[in-house]
Amino acid sequence: MPMTRALTVRLTGLMPADTLRRIREDLSLHTRGRLSDAEDFDFGYRYLRKDDQNWIRLDLSRQDDTNWVFYLTYLSDPPSPETIGQVLADITAAAGRHGFTIVEVIR
Repeated sequence: MPMTRALTVRLTGLMPADTLRRIREDLSLHTRGRLSDAEDFDFGYRYLRKDDQNWIRLDLSRQDDTNWVFYLTYLSDPPSPETIGQVLADITAAAGRHGFTIVEVIR
């Protein structure tokens, strides 16, 4: 079954390895991908919910060296507006701490 997007947040800024590590820590993302591998686009994920009825997941993806995207997706039931708001606030705070500019938010 395909996942549905509940939130997309596009960022711009440089992502050296130390910054990527800190953003993953800030957002409790599991490590994925290598910056040195041009073919890697997925750089972290965290399940907010994962059970037989539903999955809610936050992912960090690279579009190119300075453009990054967070996706909040779900399998069955969408996350609550409060959950979406909290995830957006967490991303916004992490982006600010690490020198990123949010260029687009799609709810």
